[in-house]
Amino acid sequence: MTRISRIVLVLLALGVSQPAGAFPDFLDAYRDDPFRNPAVDSCGLCHVDPNGGGNNTDFGLAFYDAGFNFTPMLRSEYPDSFTYPTSRIGDLVVVHFTDPDNNKVVVELEGEKYLVDLESRSIPGLPDPPPGAVPDPEPAPPEAASGFAQPSDIPVDTYAREGAFFGSRVVNLSNAKPMKRGGVEFLIGHRFNMPVFTRSSPANLFGFDGGAFITFGVQVGLTDWMSVSAMRSNLGRTVELSSSFQLSRQSESGPLTTQLRVGVDGRNNFQERFAPFAQFVSTRTFGDRFSIAIAPSIAFNTRDEDTFLPQEFLFGNEFDYTAALGVGAGLRLTPTVSFVGEYVPRLKGFTGELFDRPAVSVGIQKATFRHTFQFVLSTARPLTTAQYTVNGTDSFKVGFNIYRKLR
Repeated sequence: MTRISRIVLVLLALGVSQPAGAFPDFLDAYRDDPFRNPAVDSCGLCHVDPNGGGNNTDFGLAFYDAGFNFTPMLRSEYPDSFTYPTSRIGDLVVVHFTDPDNNKVVVELEGEKYLVDLESRSIPGLPDPPPGAVPDPEPAPPEAASGFAQPSDIPVDTYAREGAFFGSRVVNLSNAKPMKRGGVEFLIGHRFNMPVFTRSSPANLFGFDGGAFITFGVQVGLTDWMSVSAMRSNLGRTVELSSSFQLSRQSESGPLTTQLRVGVDGRNNFQERFAPFAQFVSTRTFGDRFSIAIAPSIAFNTRDEDTFLPQEFLFGNEFDYTAALGVGAGLRLTPTVSFVGEYVPRLKGFTGELFDRPAVSVGIQKATFRHTFQFVLSTARPLTTAQYTVNGTDSFKVGFNIYRKLR
């Protein structure tokens, strides 16, 4: 049997498909490529100079030869720049699923790569095998047709994981990540009540034995630059309604991702103690591995005028607003794991009941396709903006955030 015949036989037995989609325009097109490697994000992809211009790299020359298109063969030739599913058959055959439209695959046979058109069952540029040289294949078993028998590396939604921040928040602070039109993100947040670093902590399973403040939220992208969200916390039965306006997104021409958030908290299921807030968030990512966010915030009506606490337990009681500056940072440890932290001191106004402390939070997060789990240690109990802006407590509590991109 000829080499070409062996390739066609392999492909006809596979019956595997992988979803994807992309559109062109150099670095921006690469960022939008469904198989893009998130760790690669600079003009150094095509140019020797990472700032762009000058001599081309081997990839840049190949990109030029491909007509400035990310073709299935180009992706297979530069696996360090793309992340796509592969399937190995025996010791000699590797199939690269590098076509977003699933019309072609690249077959690597004994070190040689061939682009195979699945619709025509042919290899472009080579003559078709003579009639009868390749027998009709037997139908693939259901598990092969569905793809479950094939190992694959699932590409990660770039909107769900960008830089070192994977969900929509650092821990409590917004990280200014854009929400595309039609996008939907669901959030579940837990903050347990019992302190972690105490003598009784091991007996209390490090705080997991205690009750928890729980927050549910959803964010929906109305356009590529505007989204709305709703959250509900059992701390004071607080409901937060807010809108986010995307002002910029970091690129070669813009150094920052910026976002303006405005909204209002309402206690007792949005019936009393309404607290409007505004927050401006700026984020900068360096090399797709280190991200930093700065979020000045102001919230009004943050002091509880009906509190039973004496004046000495109310800090900044002469004010009824709180101005704060949130600072967050993240370090990507692996393509799907990052360490994050944030610090939220108050600059002016009412600074809290019982404690006059800034909110401090750290966490480690793990991302899969459109899903992020974040394990958290935090001195802040609430997740709603007008509440975490005011103050932290005097001890760290354990908790977690779960983000899920539904679209």
